[in-house]
Formats: sequence, C-alpha cells, structure tokens
Amino acid sequence: MGASGSTGSVQSLQSVVISQIYGGGGNSGAPWRNDFIELYNTGGETIDLGSWALHYASATGTTWQRTLLSGRLAPGRRYLVQQASGGGAGSPLPAPDLTGTIALAATAGKVVLTRTPTAIAGGVNCPAGGEVVDLVGYGSSANCFEGAGPAPSPGSATAIARIERGCRDSNQNRADFVAVTPAPLNGTSPAVICGQPTNPSGVGLARPNPAQAGSPVTIEVAVTAGTNPTSSRIGVTADLRA
Repeated sequence: MGASGSTGSVQSLQSVVISQIYGGGGNSGAPWRNDFIELYNTGGETIDLGSWALHYASATGTTWQRTLLSGRLAPGRRYLVQQASGGGAGSPLPAPDLTGTIALAATAGKVVLTRTPTAIAGGVNCPAGGEVVDLVGYGSSANCFEGAGPAPSPGSATAIARIERGCRDSNQNRADFVAVTPAPLNGTSPAVICGQPTNPSGVGLARPNPAQAGSPVTIEVAVTAGTNPTSSRIGVTADLRA
C-alpha cells in the first residue's frame, strides 16, 4: 500500500489498512452515537499495534490530533476505534477495541495510520515517510490522499468503507472506498481472510434504542455480500417477538 497526496508519497509493506471511517456520530439523523475509525488486517500475520497511532486533521488542515493504539491485530480481524460524539443521536457502537477523543468531520478530512507513536508535526499538509502505513483523505476538499483523488464524502448517516470487505487496496482512495451505511466491526467480529470464500453478514440497528413496548420501531440492517462467489438474492428476516 502507498500514500500520495499534494506533498509527497510513501510505500509500505504493512498489511493493516484503514477500512472504514465515520464522522457523523451523534449528529441529527446519525445511526451511531460516536465517530469511529475501523482498521483491518488483510495479511497473514498478527500485527502488534503497541507502538502505532492514528492521526486526524481537517480536510485542508495542518494541525493533527492523535490516538495511540495498543494490542495485537490478528489476520482477517478488525480493530474498532471509537472517537468523539457530536450529540445524543444514534445507538452506542459495538464494544470498541480502543476509545479516543477526536471529533472527526462528517464530510471531509484526513486520517493517517503510522507504525510509530510520534505526533505529526504542525504545518504538515500530507505526511510522508516510512512510518506511514495507510492514509485516507475523504471529501472533495481534502488536500491529502492516496492516488488521483480523495475518497467520496460521507455524511451524518453514511460512512466510507473500503470495498471488497476491506481487501481492496490499489493505493487509490477514490477507487478503493465507497459511501455506505455505517457498519462498524470490532475485534470479536468474524475473521475475513482476503481471497477466501466468506458468508454474507449483516449489522442490525434499531431506532429508537431501547425500543418501547407498543411504539413503532425501525429496524435497519446493513448487509455485506459473501465473496468467492459473490452472494446474490440476499434476503433479511427479523424476529421481533422479544
């Protein structure tokens, strides 16, 4: 994977990628109460995250906020980093693997994953160097990104997610990410090994939560198709008796 943007580029052999970003947590109409960043180990070896960090800056900003990581990330597993909340709307996230305090912008920003805990210096638009593992610029105004352009803009009700269940990494943010209904996965989610067959899966969300007896409840399910082969004609059923 590599990183390129307005100020430079870097190449890395690490297998961990930023797989999902959501900055609308708690906003009006948000399905989830907190912002989050999801990581995914696409490789075949367990990665020690003990000296790694996530960094965030606004779309054109040069002031970086940092969340220090910890723990180990096994092959095919996710790592959910809960961040700040913009309000009281939405449901609590699945149990995060780590909690930070960064308030991500809902529609445009820059997220960088590094293999060192060192803070990115102020005044830097687009960090580069061997310490950068992955970089995602999202929203049309982002001035740092991989490849020819930033990932699409998410919103209060949408996240950006790496396609092919997180396995797609062509070093092109614009091509590798799509805007989707947020479906955060954590370290207890089933492992997905890139290139191997996977079953379809879904993440459910009830609104309001908790539900009130005798009151209307909306159930939303974000479905991820199985791969190798790709699922077709997927149906969702729900047992609401409880």
